[in-house]
Amino acid sequence: MRWGAEMLDRPVAELVGRGAEVHTRYGQDLSARIEVRYEEGLHAARVAARLVRQAVLDAGASGARTVQLTLDVSSPVSGCVLGELHDLLGRGVVDIRVRRAGGTLLTDVKLVDVRTLVRAPGATLVGAGA
Repeated sequence: MRWGAEMLDRPVAELVGRGAEVHTRYGQDLSARIEVRYEEGLHAARVAARLVRQAVLDAGASGARTVQLTLDVSSPVSGCVLGELHDLLGRGVVDIRVRRAGGTLLTDVKLVDVRTLVRAPGATLVGAGA
């Protein structure tokens, strides 16, 4: 994925909860980059993880095929976020790839292509805002 100048003029979605906020920047190549900011403590980590979950679902509903985020390996937020992403496997998330680079977890999430989904009349995608 490229994160150069093409990301700078793209829309940014923001989700805010008590002690945490998540920003999603959309790329022109059907990708999204999620940035997580949070206060200290387990409660803020759990809030941040739920916000990341919603941001991933929103990115998928917006047509993104991949989401990328970086996490601090020593932070409780990392475990909470990875748990939420794991829970989304089969529910909009196709694959999760996590690589370690020093004290950072590079996380790539592959999403279902919503353009190819066939919906029954009157059906909605759960949690995707579609």
